[in-house]
Amino acid sequence: MKISLILNTIIAIISVLIITILLINHLVPTYSIMFLYGDSMQPTINKVGVSIVDTSQTEIKDFEEGDLIAFNDYLDNDISHRVTVSRTDEILIRGDNIDETLTHRIQVDDDRYKIYGKIIKYYSY
Repeated sequence: MKISLILNTIIAIISVLIITILLINHLVPTYSIMFLYGDSMQPTINKVGVSIVDTSQTEIKDFEEGDLIAFNDYLDNDISHRVTVSRTDEILIRGDNIDETLTHRIQVDDDRYKIYGKIIKYYSY
């Protein structure tokens, strides 16, 4: 009986999540959902999370220090990190749980990185 209740609860949560994702993508075409996992952004984002990404903000000039961004790196990893330095021609980003020496430098016209957008809201578990 308990297993059935737990399974039904999980199915209900997944259903609500899927409906929410479809609604957000339909109602606001420039917003996208990104699932987050890993520990590089702890304690801000725990090991698992979901974020809403504004995909209209993908240019270096769109970001300020402190912004969270979603991007794909040169090793084809989807990553979310915080902007630590913002200049007109580049941004420096790193995870909240990462040594300062492990910083990504994304410059204008740098084809090794694909910026998905600014994370405008996140939920972590």
